[in-house]
Amino acid sequence: MPQFSEDATAPIIGIDTEGRVNEWNQKVADLTGFSKDEVRGQELVAGFIVDECKASVSEVLRRALQGEETANFELSLITKGGARIDILLNATAQRDNADKTIGVIGVGQNITELKVSKDALQPLVSELTQFIDTANAPIVGVDTEGRINEWNQKAAELSGFTRDEMMARDLVTGFITDEFQASVKTTLHELLKGEGATNFEFPLFSKEGKHLDILLNATTRRDIDSNITGVIGVCQDMTEIRGKELALQQAQKMAAVGQLTGGLAHDFSNLLHVITGNLRFLQEDLGTVSQEITELLDDAISAAVDGTELTRRLLSFSRTKTLNPITLDCKESIKNLVRFLSRTLAKNVELVTEFSDEPIFCNLDKAQFENALLNLIINSRDAMVSGGDIVISCNVFENSLGDNNDYSILPGEYARITILDQGGGISTANLAKVFEPFFSTKDSGHGTGLGLSMVYGFAEESGGLCHVDKTSSEGTAISLFFPLAEKITTSTRAVESSARTGESMSKTILVAEDESRVRKVTVRELNELGYKTLAVSSASEARELLDLDDSIDMLFSDVLMPGDMDGYQLASWAAKHHEGVKVVLCSGYTKRSVSEFVSEEIPLLQKPFTRKKLDEIINKRFDDNEQQTLKSL
Repeated sequence: MPQFSEDATAPIIGIDTEGRVNEWNQKVADLTGFSKDEVRGQELVAGFIVDECKASVSEVLRRALQGEETANFELSLITKGGARIDILLNATAQRDNADKTIGVIGVGQNITELKVSKDALQPLVSELTQFIDTANAPIVGVDTEGRINEWNQKAAELSGFTRDEMMARDLVTGFITDEFQASVKTTLHELLKGEGATNFEFPLFSKEGKHLDILLNATTRRDIDSNITGVIGVCQDMTEIRGKELALQQAQKMAAVGQLTGGLAHDFSNLLHVITGNLRFLQEDLGTVSQEITELLDDAISAAVDGTELTRRLLSFSRTKTLNPITLDCKESIKNLVRFLSRTLAKNVELVTEFSDEPIFCNLDKAQFENALLNLIINSRDAMVSGGDIVISCNVFENSLGDNNDYSILPGEYARITILDQGGGISTANLAKVFEPFFSTKDSGHGTGLGLSMVYGFAEESGGLCHVDKTSSEGTAISLFFPLAEKITTSTRAVESSARTGESMSKTILVAEDESRVRKVTVRELNELGYKTLAVSSASEARELLDLDDSIDMLFSDVLMPGDMDGYQLASWAAKHHEGVKVVLCSGYTKRSVSEFVSEEIPLLQKPFTRKKLDEIINKRFDDNEQQTLKSL
């Protein structure tokens, strides 16, 4: 053992039970400048340990003499020249043949240079720590076990959790949603294998329980010896961006569904127009028939009328239904509706209104507005199985540019009407579908699935928005936004038409309709009303006939036409080249919003239409012409 101690390349120091040096190998002598003879019998702590280490070294040696091993404790020896040597020592009790403790022996490692390097790096470490904590981006780090060991001030501000609250907690199981835990664990595992930097996204729970979409640019973290100690990354809050992307995707999907729905409604409207028209003609031509035949015809017409109502609902969603807006006080309309519904809703459901007395005016189709409110209230009632309050609020909402990004509406002032229920909420899976036509969570036979889609279409066609503000197990809040009216006047598009009979045989109407069956029905309806008719199947044919025949008094054209010119363009051409010819458009569906084109000068008749409605709009159109002539005289 003595020879081994002398030849060892590591410093070896021993003391007896009194703390006096009894072992001091050549390596220690080389490091300190003290020979073995110079230190033998001297007290180790008192004579060769720097003052600030004496207490701790004395305690370690005391425990070692009691049989307790101590691994890797640092002590600093004083050299003969007065310098300092840092030793990392592993100490253990030394025993004789009778197993009696006779001292302590320790094998050490010279860490002087390493300590100097660490001391030199300490300012850099402090600066780096300060940089991380004050960085203008959230920085998060975990150790090799996935426990959080870095959480700067920005991360605390973003999440609501302080650094002290987060340290040593498991990042994945504690703060990441269940469906993303496996993928995040896999990514962290790859990084802990030293496989470089990566970007990955995951939802993080905030202290308030909100989901934050986080993009983490992460890399492997290493110590001074290049050992992997964990993962550290810079975060970017993607919540707002992902919200906008989701809103855009939803808007694009709804626009596509709306276009598809409108196209189907157009074809369906044409079919219904042919069916209802010919059924009416059949009734008229047959005259008096048996009760059984009468009932068959009545049932067929009734079914066609129901189909007509269905197409109207579809067109409400696709935002192509003609609206007749007037300037109305939203609060007054809500009050009137609440008074009516309070008597008809279930006894355990109460309507509560929350708004001031000041009026809020918007240009809206009154019937459609009340129908939208009714749909929302009925949905809220159905959601509250055990009853409760339905709170209806109305206030002014200002949407400034760049603010309130949850709402895809133009900047300006809006009436905001919110219906809040106490139902069970809308599931995440259903939230993206609630405005789609025919989507319903109600039992079969308890709803068409068109209610919310109609509300959505009406709000958009009115220049506003329908939006699910919140939904949870405690209830759902859905808001309608409508632009405020500039002045309190009745809209010029609010038309009150009345049917009348008059001298019509002198009037000639040109019918432009590409669908032959619809064209036949329309021509016969106009003939029954006493008008002369001409019929063509395209806009180009209509132009040729208008140029050739000066007797034509009115152009009655479908909107969707084959060729390069649709009904809108034909109407514009006729107004420019044949000012005396009145124009009425009809359609089951138009790709453009009706508010872009329809006016008093060129009204739009929605298919399928009745003879009475056709008579009203044509009479009104000719009456306007006569009134204009009288004014000019």
